[in-house]
Amino acid sequence: MAAGVVYGLLVGMLHFGTLEACRTTQIQYITAQLQKENLSNVTADELFATDVIYYPMIYGLWSLVYGVIYGAVFGIIYLRLPGRTSKRKGIALGVPVFIIGLLAGPAFFGYQCSPAFLPYVFLAAGLPVSFIFGYVLGSFYDSFGRLAIEQREELEKLKASKSATETK
Repeated sequence: MAAGVVYGLLVGMLHFGTLEACRTTQIQYITAQLQKENLSNVTADELFATDVIYYPMIYGLWSLVYGVIYGAVFGIIYLRLPGRTSKRKGIALGVPVFIIGLLAGPAFFGYQCSPAFLPYVFLAAGLPVSFIFGYVLGSFYDSFGRLAIEQREELEKLKASKSATETK
């Protein structure tokens, strides 16, 4: 779940950055939609201010859910992933995370923007974000895995010392 939080924050920041970079075009688009619907009780600037909060938060939470699912999948297919360390295995999981994010949602940036290529820059930034998520996922897996190994070793030492005491 901790790695999912990291993934959610990074995707939320990408959406925030995209919206801020596309501010002018987004406001023009909202203005056109308001005029089309003959709505005058709210301004495009007010709606955009809401969008800047809403979209990064929603996509960030959505990514958190995906991150938790990816973490479970990571644990299940860990031995089948390429790489020798947990971090490299996590990075290998970054490619499917990026592709699924594009197809299923949270990493897709379909905002109106000028220049039109700008959302694609943030889309491309989604690939390193997926790799960072995988690296963090592998790091957390190492941390919790090592803790379990240390606890198991400590328990075995305790059992060994207890049985040695009982045999005396």
